[in-house]
Amino acid sequence: MDYAVRGFVDVLASDDIRWHITLLQTFGGGVGGTNGRPVWSCEGVAVGGAGVLGCWTTAEHDEDDPVGPFWLNKLRDDEDDVVLLTDDDDLEDELD
Repeated sequence: MDYAVRGFVDVLASDDIRWHITLLQTFGGGVGGTNGRPVWSCEGVAVGGAGVLGCWTTAEHDEDDPVGPFWLNKLRDDEDDVVLLTDDDDLEDELD
């Protein structure tokens, strides 16, 4: 399966930075998820310069859908790559 990422970053009235990320399952090699369907949804806030802390769930937000924490951070200041951790143990290790 191929996925595309779509989202936005916004400044809240409290000056906190909000991140919204949606992962779309793409079909037939679609560019940018234009022919994909939303599968996962993430909401988070920036924590200083350390990264983004938030929660993930399915895009449908049904009552029985799973929900879990995530931590998003840059690997290095000179790279644009990011890491998405969804395992509780990985999150605790990253915050220590």
